[in-house]
Amino acid sequence: MTPKRVLAVLAVFIGAGCYAPDIADNGYACKIGDQVGCPEGLVCRLCDIRNNPAWADGCCTQMPLQTGVIPSPFSDASSDGLPDGDWFDAGLDACASVCADVCVNLHTDPDNCGKCSHSCSAGAPTDSTFSCIAGICAYDCGSGMHVCGRKCIVESATSCGSSCRACPAVANGTSRCNGGQCAVTCNHGYVQVDQTCVLAVNVNVTQISAGDSHTCAVTSSGVACWGLNSSGELGDGTTMNSGVPQFPTGLSSGMKTLGVGTTSSCGLNSTGSLLCWGDNSKGQFGNGSDVTSSLTPLATLSGLSKFAAGVAHAYAITASGSLQCWGANESGQLGD
Repeated sequence: MTPKRVLAVLAVFIGAGCYAPDIADNGYACKIGDQVGCPEGLVCRLCDIRNNPAWADGCCTQMPLQTGVIPSPFSDASSDGLPDGDWFDAGLDACASVCADVCVNLHTDPDNCGKCSHSCSAGAPTDSTFSCIAGICAYDCGSGMHVCGRKCIVESATSCGSSCRACPAVANGTSRCNGGQCAVTCNHGYVQVDQTCVLAVNVNVTQISAGDSHTCAVTSSGVACWGLNSSGELGDGTTMNSGVPQFPTGLSSGMKTLGVGTTSSCGLNSTGSLLCWGDNSKGQFGNGSDVTSSLTPLATLSGLSKFAAGVAHAYAITASGSLQCWGANESGQLGD
């Protein structure tokens, strides 16, 4: 082709937005928003503009094979279905980015999230759903679940948050995971200070009973016991001795009278029911149970109005006024 013929061909393809002397890396330089735009078959879109002149902000390049969805929301003052300052000539859809000759939105496309060919599905944890938000892959495991490595697992104190960390153990309370953050639930009678549980103070004591090596009291915060705990007589679910009050399980209110033996404890509540914990080797619970001990309170008798306990035996007056006795009887304590 002769030089004159080349110039003639260029003259045919150059539009108002593209200028033959200004050759960009990916085509002719152009100004995005020109309505005349590039020659037929080419569109003005963002590109590598290192070699573009100062007036240009795009390149005349080949039209993508298919158009993508117009990014939303966008300003459309002319109501032509395209963003203001249309990027393409001849009513073509707005094309924010092009990957493999296809218009894509790198902000929302899960197959091209943030950059071309960056697929969110490739890194998705098992059983999760994924999406592309602002160019970043986001994963959702559903309620009560969270991403741990490449899996969706149940949120728990042993695996909490995106780091899958174990929550530290807490004395006089329990650790739990709440929304990806470690949290603390304190036992009854304790209050939370930072991430620890400390004994509540300034409680009112209405009744107290002392045994051989442990003591229990009715307080404004419920029943509290301390001292020896070899048989579970503190009622806190353990056999650990304690020099500070522990709070028997389930006795936060409603207790009227306590009776404490050598290694057992019982309490009469406001409804007339008796609950016992600790040693039952001599029938201290009064219900004929074969259970030799209990680390937490058990409901044993009902219909009582008064109660008192000895070393390993107990007495009660029923609602009808009769006397009942049970427990150890080696010295005739039961009077039968």
